[in-house]
Amino acid sequence: MRQRSYQQIPENAENNRNHVERVRAGSYLTHQKSSHRKLSHFPSSSHLAQLVEIEERVLSQTNTRTVAISGNQQGHRGILNGIIRKHGLQVDEVSDGQWLPPIPADRPTLLCLGSAGSHCHEQLPEGPSQGYMRVNRIPELNEYFARRGAICKLQKRLRSHEETKVVEADCFQLPSESLNLKRSLSGGQSSAWVVSQTPDGSLQILHTNLTRDDIDDLKKETEVVWTVSEASAMGYLKLYTLVMSFLPQRAYVYPRAVLYPRLVSHSKSQTPKVVELMQFLKGLGEQYLNVTAEYVLETVKEAIFSSLIEVEYETLLAEKPRCSRCFQILEYYMTFDSKLHPSILQIKTHSYEEDWLQELMVDAGVADILFTRSTVAMDVARGLDNLVPDLTDMDCESGSALCLREQDYIYLLDNRRESLVNHSLIKLYPTKSASNYSHLVNWLQPPSAGGQARTLESIGGMDIPAQHPSQLRRRRTSDLHSLNIGLEKFYASLSGQDPLLRYNSLSHFLPIQSVTNFEGLNMLMKTGNSSIDPGVGGGISPPPFCSFYKGDVPLLLEIFTEPDIHFLPDFNPHVTQYHASIPHDLFLIKVGAEAKGCLCEARFNDIHGTSRFLNYTIGVGSNQIVIVVVDLSQNSPWVVNSYSLNIHRWEAENHLPTFSPALCQVCSFKQDCSMKFSLSESCGFKPVLTHSVWLSYQKQLQTLPRCGSGDITAKWTVPCLDCNQSNSCYWKHAVWQPEHCRHDVLSDYETKKCFSNKRVLFIGDSTNRGILHYITEKINGSLRDWDKTHDIRLYDNINNNRTIFSFAYYPQFWLPTNHRPTFIKALYQLIKRTLPLHNTSETVLVVGGVHWLAKHHVKVILSALQREGLTGITLIMKGLGAGFHQPVEGVRYVPQGDQYKLLVHEQDLSTYARQNGFHVIQTYNMTVARYKDFLQGKCACHFHKVVKTQNLDTRGINGESHYPTYHVEGSINAMYSEMVIHQICKFPNG
Repeated sequence: MRQRSYQQIPENAENNRNHVERVRAGSYLTHQKSSHRKLSHFPSSSHLAQLVEIEERVLSQTNTRTVAISGNQQGHRGILNGIIRKHGLQVDEVSDGQWLPPIPADRPTLLCLGSAGSHCHEQLPEGPSQGYMRVNRIPELNEYFARRGAICKLQKRLRSHEETKVVEADCFQLPSESLNLKRSLSGGQSSAWVVSQTPDGSLQILHTNLTRDDIDDLKKETEVVWTVSEASAMGYLKLYTLVMSFLPQRAYVYPRAVLYPRLVSHSKSQTPKVVELMQFLKGLGEQYLNVTAEYVLETVKEAIFSSLIEVEYETLLAEKPRCSRCFQILEYYMTFDSKLHPSILQIKTHSYEEDWLQELMVDAGVADILFTRSTVAMDVARGLDNLVPDLTDMDCESGSALCLREQDYIYLLDNRRESLVNHSLIKLYPTKSASNYSHLVNWLQPPSAGGQARTLESIGGMDIPAQHPSQLRRRRTSDLHSLNIGLEKFYASLSGQDPLLRYNSLSHFLPIQSVTNFEGLNMLMKTGNSSIDPGVGGGISPPPFCSFYKGDVPLLLEIFTEPDIHFLPDFNPHVTQYHASIPHDLFLIKVGAEAKGCLCEARFNDIHGTSRFLNYTIGVGSNQIVIVVVDLSQNSPWVVNSYSLNIHRWEAENHLPTFSPALCQVCSFKQDCSMKFSLSESCGFKPVLTHSVWLSYQKQLQTLPRCGSGDITAKWTVPCLDCNQSNSCYWKHAVWQPEHCRHDVLSDYETKKCFSNKRVLFIGDSTNRGILHYITEKINGSLRDWDKTHDIRLYDNINNNRTIFSFAYYPQFWLPTNHRPTFIKALYQLIKRTLPLHNTSETVLVVGGVHWLAKHHVKVILSALQREGLTGITLIMKGLGAGFHQPVEGVRYVPQGDQYKLLVHEQDLSTYARQNGFHVIQTYNMTVARYKDFLQGKCACHFHKVVKTQNLDTRGINGESHYPTYHVEGSINAMYSEMVIHQICKFPNG
């Protein structure tokens, strides 16, 4: 299966870029002084000198190449540090409040994270240098969208303009407009669905048939409600918009979006998916109106631009812009009706969360836009000379129809510089087709101050509104609108020119090999001392294209694994069964899948499963990962297909030659070096010097006496071809060996005889149930009746009905805490189910689990037995076990550093239990030493597995069907199960 990758900037590419930019930065003055011949290609320019001076001043202001990061969000800062340094920049990390005020003026860029954003602009220096700085917060936008009811006010304002055709949803601010909402819903208006915004800002899709009581309830927990007419089945979309300048506007749309599929009445199940914006809009256009993606994109861009212009209108009353080069990432949540008119449901200022920092800053090219130092004065000068040859900043004093000031020149230089960056963003404004927005710019701008009428002057065939000197404090988008369009058309005409003529060797060099074709880098999978992070972090590769074709609904588009696993057959959406084998040392993989249908989702295990990348533990032997395709376009999700990944993980000795005891060394093994739990013990394999070969060692073991208890200190002894090579050992023949005794294995006959007339009660988790199944098979010769019961069960068909086993599962961790039976309740139910019981050794209680067992449970058992008059029964405690050592969804995670604590816990618990009459089987050291040998199960704690056996004769004497039989696999489970048997059977029958 394919691995996902993310993009990373190569070091050499960034060095090349910096070299080019450094040369460009100093090219103007040199060429102006010594290259008059080259300047003769162009007519005299009234703007070039000013542009060169301003650009040189801006670039020299940033010569220190230092970026300041303010805020205490370590994860965000770590990601940004790596991105910034990839661009050859230095980083000053500033804690909140360290610079108040001001930040040194030689830091050209300030990135404010978390709570630092609230006082970000207070840290800017006073004076001209402030106009050159980049800050990732636009105060006007942050303040506007922080107001209560801002989105509804914005929407109503847009709907009031006949020229706008982009708002189809009705917005209601609660509780003040709850009466209007009731009237709207009861007035026969056909609303396909209702969307509410909760106080935390999240969106929730609700029922369509809301009653008055429902609306009254909404007022208590909801801030904004929309009613969307004729809503399509696609749900709603989250788009990222990069606003590089607010006054005047300059903005981009990110080429990928997050789709929230429609799930009426199932809002909890809305799992977002990343989609390619153009591909998604293409499918949307073809499905509803048979129009192109470009047509739908224009409606989206118009909706976003309209909202930005409207916010600009609302903020023009401020005396002056506080940060002319500030930028901001906005999140737009919108949906479409059947005519593909977009409705904006929500606009939020982006929080720079870790999951999207890599995606936005690097993959989309935002970092390249921020940190580019290309010199573009020549291009801008030629464009201005072509359009407005006689205008300078002096015209601002005379009240000219159009004057250009320093901040205007900086805006024009930034706009041209950004257009030369190789990024993947979709430019929203300004573009050469921005004349489509002229009606919005005209309608959504306020009248001139003092009642002055607008005057128009033709420049390059376009109308430009005049501006009164009293209005010079604020520059509006409308003031440069026509000029921007003219310049964009001029820049487009340059693309066909010869590079030597186009740039005249002043601001650009001849084309060189692109330094922005970043190499793919596979996501790192951490193993050994670290592990895969259960969360999804860093950058992700572009998501695959989805389809609106009905035949693709039940299909998967791709399946991903990390590390890459070769499945047979090769992936085909129409094939649902895949098989692969992996080595023993690979026991944790990450798996992901993408549904082919745009309105479908790939989920793991079942309809309620997770849809993102998941970690899976792969046990020794057979494993199966199920991926279901869920159709989200219905009122409730449907499973429409299922895929299975069948993975076989080899045993450790799979690659070794046939075992020969005369050729193997004797090696001892206390703990794995990759999972050390005992600080005082060495790790790895050590040769047993008293025996040269395994054959003689086996003979010597038979001379040792039987161990009297199950908690004697021991270690694994294993035959290996070479103790210095860990992959040369035959673990199937390993024994858990104390120094002066042996753990004997009773014969089947002895075991049957021992258990005759006994009643054995097991209470614990699945590891305790594994012991029950092993002993049942040993007594009966096979296992005919088994299940994964998570309740209480009685087994009375053992040993020709002469033995009774009972089992109670504890703890029932899958239930809510307040619904889980307590240990005392589970114990009493087990006793009641197994009655009658005798107060002799014929009654045995076996308790055990992975990590949950504690002294408290021992006390509860003793108290209950005292109350029931069963103080004379045999008590067995199986100790703790290996498990939960890998980060997997749905189960807790115990990192390596906590393994020693579990060892100490088991030792203390064993001592306490032994002092109170329990016979203890210590299993923690035994299992953690071989933690890689777990069998199937996400907890990585199972060392047994029940498999169906093949019966050649499936019919009885009279033709009746035989029952299927099963076998309990797992040598480690067999080892400690035999130790339990020995502790039960060393006592004479009562």
